[in-house]
Amino acid sequence: MASSTSMPKKFDMINIVEDEKFVQIFAFDENTVKLSSDKRSVENSMWKPACALGVHSYSSGVHRIRTRIDKWLPFLGIRSRNIPFDVRSSSACGYTSTDSTYGWTKDSRYQDGRKTTSERDQKFNRDGHIWTIILNCDEHRIHLFDETTNEVDDIEVDVDKAPFPWCLFICLPRMIAGISLI
Repeated sequence: MASSTSMPKKFDMINIVEDEKFVQIFAFDENTVKLSSDKRSVENSMWKPACALGVHSYSSGVHRIRTRIDKWLPFLGIRSRNIPFDVRSSSACGYTSTDSTYGWTKDSRYQDGRKTTSERDQKFNRDGHIWTIILNCDEHRIHLFDETTNEVDDIEVDVDKAPFPWCLFICLPRMIAGISLI
């Protein structure tokens, strides 16, 4: 459930990840995705879904990654690095349907690759907002913090379905969307 509080303070030892990059891109058409030269921004440009995985693998500790929403409503979350994609046609962005996927879109959570409704009323759908995702491997949780509004949400991760290592996972839906690592 979302709340309007400040960044969780219980994390004494947070690894601030400043060198994350997008290294694996998955798309039905290779011309779908524009990746910046420094591999820190990704945008789909042809109204087709695509996704990107981060370079780092996370298995222990607490890690903070800052992002900026550049366009529309990308999916922001994690997935198990070692589980292959299972693209299901029933999903608007089939890449999120894999059981090891956890994260957020503008008005929904994904747990075990399944979309659940949210009471957030599109709180995380604001272009230009800074979203910080915190990967708490030690407690098997991920947190999303909108630095602009101080809204926070968190999801418990089932490590049987999303075993370590985790990686940053971005999905761009069938509309033009983009996100940057900052």
